[in-house]
Amino acid sequence: VIDSGITDNNTDISSKIISVQNFTEDPVTKAIDVNNVLDKTGHGTSVVGQMSSNGYYTGIAPGMKVRMYKVFEEGNAQDEWILKAIIQAAKDDVDVINLSLGQYLLKASSNIDEDRTALINSYQRAT
Repeated sequence: VIDSGITDNNTDISSKIISVQNFTEDPVTKAIDVNNVLDKTGHGTSVVGQMSSNGYYTGIAPGMKVRMYKVFEEGNAQDEWILKAIIQAAKDDVDVINLSLGQYLLKASSNIDEDRTALINSYQRAT
């Protein structure tokens, strides 16, 4: 799951996580704490629950094990973080990559067709 991270306050959800990695940068220092996967929005935790819960609620794949790749930090994700997470997931030999990222926005001052083509090509190379 490439999303906003995971919280560990629900054992039915956190027990499904077999690995975690953070790709977000500190906005000031630009440092990456690879172990900081705390879900500040709740979205990543919800996605994992909908997929793999096997307790009070049953997910679509009960008991499935999940690798969490955090690319959101209280707002938007950077394409660089998402691409790095996709590449890492492929290296980790995951069977399915889940992305629920919303939309991407291009800079108003840029050539939209060139940006879109470059971005699409980057995502295609990452997979």
